[in-house]
Amino acid sequence: MSGSLSETFKGPKEFLHAEPFDVELTPGARNAVEQCLRIQPDEKVTLITDRACAQIGAALARELEARDLHYNAWILEDLAPRPLKDMPPEVLADLETSNVSIFAVKAQANELRTRMQMTDVVNRRKIRHAHMVNIDRRIMLEGMRADFTEVDRISTQVWQMAGAAKEIRATTPAGTEITGRFSPQLKWVKTSGIISPHKWGILPGGETFTTPECVDGTFVIDGVVGDYLCEKYGDLRETPLTFRSAATACWRRTPPTRSWKTNSGATATPTKIATAWASSPSAPISPSMM
Repeated sequence: MSGSLSETFKGPKEFLHAEPFDVELTPGARNAVEQCLRIQPDEKVTLITDRACAQIGAALARELEARDLHYNAWILEDLAPRPLKDMPPEVLADLETSNVSIFAVKAQANELRTRMQMTDVVNRRKIRHAHMVNIDRRIMLEGMRADFTEVDRISTQVWQMAGAAKEIRATTPAGTEITGRFSPQLKWVKTSGIISPHKWGILPGGETFTTPECVDGTFVIDGVVGDYLCEKYGDLRETPLTFRSAATACWRRTPPTRSWKTNSGATATPTKIATAWASSPSAPISPSMM
């Protein structure tokens, strides 16, 4: 696909309607619309996608159309060059009148700020928002086919247990040995895939999280680091990234070392991977699918 979609189609909805997609994507798309977002007939939806995720966007659009739901669709490359410098104003304006939004997009470097512009509107308007950054075929065929009612049941149990804990210790075979201490004044948040107006969620869901009061120990990342770095570096099993922390939960980047430091002196091992991550604009933010 080259040039603006408007050169060939009347608009993004027409493009997505015409875009062929693998029917194997349908169960995951149906799960997003029916089980995770539970979109009602009188609600308006904003669907945001890009060329890399066009088939998934088309599968989601087909499920919205099958239920005769009112939605507007946006293809990011048809609005501004990528990587985006800002979230296109057309998208932000459309969100202002929506009850539900879906963001099925492949992340590109330096776009975190644009996603934060979008979630600012989502948070203020309490939109039920499905955040599907870096969604791909495998995730649609695996994680998005989960029974999210069951995921929510298990997540609720974890939330109840964790919320009562004053201290949690985690260890892994890779070398993680870390202890977090928690305050009753800090909330635990459950994002199990059943999305509510109170907290937008990443799909597929299944997280229970908080901000610890302090963290001590060693944290070894031998999986993936998130954002566009997932594709760039892949699985870190052979080149793990190690953080050593002493009673802190507040990370900041300290030049010129290009490694991470914290307010209490925790450091990250300056491997090739660590240096690349620390120099990324996304690094000071949690390395998640934000």
